[in-house]
Amino acid sequence: MVTVQTATKAGPSTLSLEDYDFQHNRVIWLTEEITPSVSAEVVRQIRYLDHAGRGEITLMINSPGGSVIDGLAICDAMKSAASPVATVCSGIAASMAAVIMACGTRGRRRSFSHGGDHDSPADGRGAGAGDRRRHSLHAHAAAA
Repeated sequence: MVTVQTATKAGPSTLSLEDYDFQHNRVIWLTEEITPSVSAEVVRQIRYLDHAGRGEITLMINSPGGSVIDGLAICDAMKSAASPVATVCSGIAASMAAVIMACGTRGRRRSFSHGGDHDSPADGRGAGAGDRRRHSLHAHAAAA
């Protein structure tokens, strides 16, 4: 685990890099499957930062998605926050994580060059519209 040494009035303090980002940069990390416990933690963090001040909150996303109900709780917390919530995809935002990515404040949604959101499985078999279109084009080219 990466740690950061900081000076406080009480003396030196050691924080994990994630805790330092949260406390000093208002950054929340969503880096795993969306479950009830992950959702509850992210919602608590959004609410805490929103009540602590009005600066922008950044939600960093690298998630395979997960529970729709729990993801919608995160979206509700983002929408109810007075602070703008920027969403940044670093890696992948698949399925429910793509929905959360889209819930970021307008004009504050971005993705790193290798990051990307994933179109949700429309047919229940894991192939989103983009996957089916690419497959169809390859199949058509092979038949010609």
